[in-house]
Amino acid sequence: MGAIRGRDAIYVYTDTALFLMRFVGQPFTFSFVQVGTNCGLVGKNAAVEVDGAAYWMSENGFFRYAGALESLPCLVEDFVYDDINLDSGNQMIAAGLNNLFGEIMWFYPTSNSAVVNKMVCYNYFDSSPQRPIWTVGTLARTAWADSAVFGNPHALEYDADGVEGSTSSTYVQGNTDGISTYYQHETGTDQVKGGTVTAITANILSGDFDITQRVQRGTTSSIPDLRGDGEFLMKIRRFIPDFVSQTGTTRVTLNLRDFPNDTAASSSLGPFDITSSTKKVDTRARGRAIAVKIENTSTSQDWKLGTFRLDIQADGRR
Repeated sequence: MGAIRGRDAIYVYTDTALFLMRFVGQPFTFSFVQVGTNCGLVGKNAAVEVDGAAYWMSENGFFRYAGALESLPCLVEDFVYDDINLDSGNQMIAAGLNNLFGEIMWFYPTSNSAVVNKMVCYNYFDSSPQRPIWTVGTLARTAWADSAVFGNPHALEYDADGVEGSTSSTYVQGNTDGISTYYQHETGTDQVKGGTVTAITANILSGDFDITQRVQRGTTSSIPDLRGDGEFLMKIRRFIPDFVSQTGTTRVTLNLRDFPNDTAASSSLGPFDITSSTKKVDTRARGRAIAVKIENTSTSQDWKLGTFRLDIQADGRR
């Protein structure tokens, strides 16, 4: 399926296994050792090597090899594999390395697309076995070059439906097979394409959290009784936004639901637009489960999340 050069070996992938190819000298010159099964490569460009470790995407998950085979715990695996084109799109799947931020990205087509239109990213700088960091998005790149000769990553985006006109000398006359756009990444806060500036929308969404009520078992016992999760509704009276850095306006939404199958509803006073001068926000949020979403929605916005504080109290049962 493919091969990449590592620090002390060549990683050779089949559709089901991983082999290491090493120089051993005469008379055999190279040796091949199988070091993994059920971990084949999904496409010939779906693997990268960084800092002595190989990372790749298989048809059944994400893997790493750094002396031993590891299956990467992935919080978004179902999101990716439930909507990926592995029948005809696996040869389009490609991995890209952004060493400026410790990110490995895989660009892939969704099940209803014949071209790359989604991305899943793993942060190997900040991840741990207990807290793996994954993100997903619509960043669609068909070729990627990490920062090396140039100080920033560079990449291509392919638009299968794009047909260039005839008003510019840079256009290819008669082209009907789509066009590619060349990008320099990690520059500014917005996307600039053909002179048009658009926002790079991004968000962080927490999982649902609920409240556990601590009740004393009796007047003679000091051992608290922890009632079941979700037994009590909770109320958020206010929250204190905390950003390490912030440019422009950031939007905070409290998504509320009373039962797991309910559709999340925003707080009756939200969403809330936060600036660097916002000290606190009073809210009217009540639900059995609450998730916090933080996002930018317009151009010239940039933020780095700190530690949010929420004023939460039990608010009765249902």
